Amino acid sequence: MEFGRGGNTQLIGTFQSYAADGTTAVVGSGIVLEAQGYRDVICSTYDGGTGSSSANNVIITDVSDLPTTEAAASWRCLIGCYDGTGINGTRDSKRIMDKTSGKSGSSLTPTGVVRDMRGTSTIRVGNTGPRVTQTKSLAFMGYACYDRQLTNTEMDLMYNRFKDIGEVQGMFTVIKAPRFKPGDRKLSIIIK
Repeated sequence: MEFGRGGNTQLIGTFQSYAADGTTAVVGSGIVLEAQGYRDVICSTYDGGTGSSSANNVIITDVSDLPTTEAAASWRCLIGCYDGTGINGTRDSKRIMDKTSGKSGSSLTPTGVVRDMRGTSTIRVGNTGPRVTQTKSLAFMGYACYDRQLTNTEMDLMYNRFKDIGEVQGMFTVIKAPRFKPGDRKLSIIIK
């Protein structure tokens, strides 16, 4: 994939315009590739009152390991998570990890805010949903969503399972991987 052309590309997430009440703006959550190649996890938060949510994100800004053309592309495993309970050490932290390159980023959620779970949008893969029109398409090998924070050991286990599946299917030697239509739901380990 070439970066720097067009806008951000949502890999997986729940981005939308409004909460269930139809009037309160909700940022949503998910994993995004920004135009300049930054890998970004967005965990929308709000103060628990009636206001709009805010984008509470963490970004990997070092793009030195990323390909600049599709011909040079390689499979990647990106993990985005919010650890509200501290299962991996620090409560209320959010992380973005590129398990393939070993690059990662993390930050704490500001005091006085909580995860914004008011959204009603379904999880979308390769599509931003009703909020923005996305024109780029990407190849996905697989993705998984969990209803709880995985431990670091569990994340490593899932990464290894996805690698095994890719190797068995010969996807690490294929130049063009299967493409899913934008909006296909497969289920937040994403590889590409």
